[in-house]
Amino acid sequence: MGHGAGAGNVWGFAGYLLVALAGCHASSGGACPEGGTGKVVVTFAGLPTGVAGEIRLVDPAAQQTVVRSGKSLAAAPSGTWYVRRLNSVGAADPRVRTVYAPGVLDSFCVRDGATQNLTVTWIPVPTSHKLWALNDPGSAPLLGFSSEALQAASPQAATVSASGGQGRDLAFDREGNAWSFGATNSDATLNRYPAAVFGTSGPKTPDIKLNVSGLGCAPPARGLAFDAAGNLWVSVPCKGVVDEFSPASLAASGTVTPARSLSIADSAGLAFDVNQNLFVAQPTDGRIWRYDAATLEAANENTRPAAELGAISAETLSATLRFSPSWIAFDTHGDLWANDPAAHLFYRTPANALTGSGVMDAPPATELTVDAAAVLGSFAFDEQGGIWTAFTAGKLARLGPEQLTTSTGTANPTVPAVFLASPDLGAAGNLALYPAPTGTGLYDAL
Repeated sequence: MGHGAGAGNVWGFAGYLLVALAGCHASSGGACPEGGTGKVVVTFAGLPTGVAGEIRLVDPAAQQTVVRSGKSLAAAPSGTWYVRRLNSVGAADPRVRTVYAPGVLDSFCVRDGATQNLTVTWIPVPTSHKLWALNDPGSAPLLGFSSEALQAASPQAATVSASGGQGRDLAFDREGNAWSFGATNSDATLNRYPAAVFGTSGPKTPDIKLNVSGLGCAPPARGLAFDAAGNLWVSVPCKGVVDEFSPASLAASGTVTPARSLSIADSAGLAFDVNQNLFVAQPTDGRIWRYDAATLEAANENTRPAAELGAISAETLSATLRFSPSWIAFDTHGDLWANDPAAHLFYRTPANALTGSGVMDAPPATELTVDAAAVLGSFAFDEQGGIWTAFTAGKLARLGPEQLTTSTGTANPTVPAVFLASPDLGAAGNLALYPAPTGTGLYDAL
């Protein structure tokens, strides 16, 4: 963590979170004697009413104490204490929550008979509270729409318009940093944009650029997803693999080698369920593959999936698969949703149909057909269980949760409950939001 200007101020989390310490600072020089007890008073600033944060304090004897705002440690052992951040916290919202992250102070000194006042300032993470859409050829290649914009009835300008080479897909890590592919083959394969830069519109420069060794094909990548351990999984259809990159390999720019690769022809969307099983959409074969979490750690290109899920044609009862799934996501019930852009539809496979093994017929429980003019990219669930998707030029659309229980066909397509029109939108592509909805168990959920 970097240190900010001025004694007692420490900046962390991409450079914009603050802890203020009134009194002595263990790292500011001078001895911090042990013996006796003092008092520590902790105050939190910046959190909305009703949102409770926590930090972890570690005393000189390495004992840990979880502390909330207003907590006083009346008999705190004298000596050097350490502050360790726990998870960020989220404020409830009907569309996308706001994430607040605390500052991190390396250490502070508690002296015998003295009171140490510790103020932790929590700052909203700029990528939170927004739906993000890759965009072409509109005003910028990446647009962010605030939760308020998503609930408005009139056309909305983008809350944040970002340019800087983002392309094809988008995923957020736990801290809210945005990961994307390079927009062209001359760009780095994977690029990280720090969360802090998305507080305003304008050009964005990645702080980490990664080229994948031995890739040698184009287009190099298609889908992105983080697992719960922070590994980044990337579908690479031109090479016929899904690659995994460890958190350590993502920490600095350079050339990276996948920690493992799974052999899957024409892979597209990736998704993890709450048990961290990996699901991979395969449009040309019309299947969704499942790799169980227990086998992923030792998996390689020769590892077969635990299950191959397909929807068999009810009309012919043959092996003809009905759909070409491109993008997939789980709802809070554990049901798997997929879309078939060519057929202009979304379909749901219930959780209890996802647990078998081998080649499985997994007929959808719900099929929703939308307007044939819709150009579908990836889709994202919001906090209330609605699906957001690209629709027609200049528009995003929301399928309300009440619409997701009734099947429709080409004769009576589902008309989205909400349209978000924006002068900044051209033809929107893939969508993502940060944090993931409550209850989904995703890596970027709180």
